[in-house]
Amino acid sequence: MTWAVLIVALVAVSALAGWLFDVGLWWGPPGLIAAFALTSVLSGLIGALTARVAGIRLDRVEIGAGGVVCSKKVGTTRLVFRRVPVTAIWIGAARTRSRLRLRFWVAHLGFVLAVVGVIALLTRLPDGDVRRGAVVGATLALILDFLPSTDERGHRSGGGWQLLTIPFLSESALVGWFVTEQVATAMAAVDRGDLDRAEVLLREALAEDPGQASAWMQLSAVLFDSGRFVEAVEVTSEMLQHPDAPLPLRIGRLNNHAWALLVAAEAGTPVDAWRDRSRRALDEAEELAGAGNATLMSTRALYEALDGNAAVAISLARAALDEAFDAELRVEEMLTLAVAVSRVDDEAAVDEWLQAAVDLSPGHPRIPGVRRLVAAPEPRTGG
Repeated sequence: MTWAVLIVALVAVSALAGWLFDVGLWWGPPGLIAAFALTSVLSGLIGALTARVAGIRLDRVEIGAGGVVCSKKVGTTRLVFRRVPVTAIWIGAARTRSRLRLRFWVAHLGFVLAVVGVIALLTRLPDGDVRRGAVVGATLALILDFLPSTDERGHRSGGGWQLLTIPFLSESALVGWFVTEQVATAMAAVDRGDLDRAEVLLREALAEDPGQASAWMQLSAVLFDSGRFVEAVEVTSEMLQHPDAPLPLRIGRLNNHAWALLVAAEAGTPVDAWRDRSRRALDEAEELAGAGNATLMSTRALYEALDGNAAVAISLARAALDEAFDAELRVEEMLTLAVAVSRVDDEAAVDEWLQAAVDLSPGHPRIPGVRRLVAAPEPRTGG
């Protein structure tokens, strides 16, 4: 399915370029802009296809930049379309440890060589706006590929940056870059709603190999979805005991731990020193990630809401809601907004946000805790 989607996308982008040429829109400033956008997107899609050829499981392919227009899961890959049609990126992991370092080298080096080849071909076009726009678009895609970055959930990013860093990663750090068949089967069980089966598979995988970062991450997500927040705290705390990990993976672990502590407190089952522990984990994650990480923004919003800083929480949650690319993430922000506005005694807004969340996900595990909290908002206290 992923193969078909990538090939269709490449054909569609190429066809659009041909249509623009036929109707005469290639020329002048419009031609420069169109060539720039299409070539940068095409280069990114070539990167995704190259990664798939190298045996990488694509978790997500994003086309464009800016706010999310739509998001759809096709097979095991989530396709995200953003407002500005410039560049495309992929995020994924290998399915086996076999030749793991080589697989990522092939994926990233293959993309770099493909884009360089595209640029070389483009320079053979007649001089003008089309050539300039196309060459700039492909070159931008290549430059962006070498910039270190993370996605909204703190996951590793695909790109030339990894091409530079993979040789220096230890074996224990490198294992965070693959998803075994057992973990992939567990993820499929989660998609079917069979959380019990997923948990069994993940715990079996960890019993065989405790170093599987992806299994730890998926297990914490299963526990969240089951409403077992205190157990999720224990799992995310265990994850932090493995410091030798790629930077994006470390950020994701810190954020998951902070989120688990906060949601447990929200549900009325706080863990000892949850406030200080969540603040320390979140501060470290934000320092490592820098500004603009939507998931960290979401976690910070919940922290500020529970800490009684309503204005800050509302501002952050609204910003994170604007960046949310699927219904699941939107529900999280709506529930956080319900908690935040309850701090300023806006009952109408509380009902509005809570009902919006219930409409999207009636069985969401946070809903009981949020209902309890907004019915009798707790004063700001130490924790």
